[in-house]
Amino acid sequence: MLETLVAESPQGTREKLERLIRATAATLQSLAASFDDPGNLVLPEMPCLKDLSIYLRPPGRGNLGNTGVASALATISSAPATLEHIFLHLMTSPQYKDRNQWQELDAIMAGMPCLRRITIIDYTPGFFAGGLIGNQVSREPAEAERGLAVLRGELDVCRSKGLIEVKRVEGRSWSRIAFADYDVGDLEHRRRTFRHDGEVV
Repeated sequence: MLETLVAESPQGTREKLERLIRATAATLQSLAASFDDPGNLVLPEMPCLKDLSIYLRPPGRGNLGNTGVASALATISSAPATLEHIFLHLMTSPQYKDRNQWQELDAIMAGMPCLRRITIIDYTPGFFAGGLIGNQVSREPAEAERGLAVLRGELDVCRSKGLIEVKRVEGRSWSRIAFADYDVGDLEHRRRTFRHDGEVV
């Protein structure tokens, strides 16, 4: 009975990722999913899901405002009401070109009945202003401003409800920081990662 799944799916394996999620949907409590293919990941019925971590890579750096946000919106919109913790991985410096998508995502997350925390995981130097996460790394003003917009603008309702936190994580692969430093299960024994050939290891 699988309760925790971390699935990193390279290009051309999204259908296999979706089949794996469907096969384990009845028992999964924590899901982290990342894929390189275009399109959106819509979740099946998942009655036990509590933790959802997503990093849906845009096709090009700097495109998050047009593609990554839309993908996150589709995935989170399909998540069950049991969801308690959302992890958003923002690896690239986003261009916020569609505020409507951010506002819709903000409203959906703010309206989730059991949601108690949204963790924005920053593991790219220059993404957030150092004062927010307690580090002194020099940051470009434009990047800092775009990062602050997530907290102060586009996710304003969630911020006002005290749901948002930012965590800085460095030096590890995405699959190992999918849930930051939160304990969501024995990931060393239950993590599943797609290889390039689509098999699960």
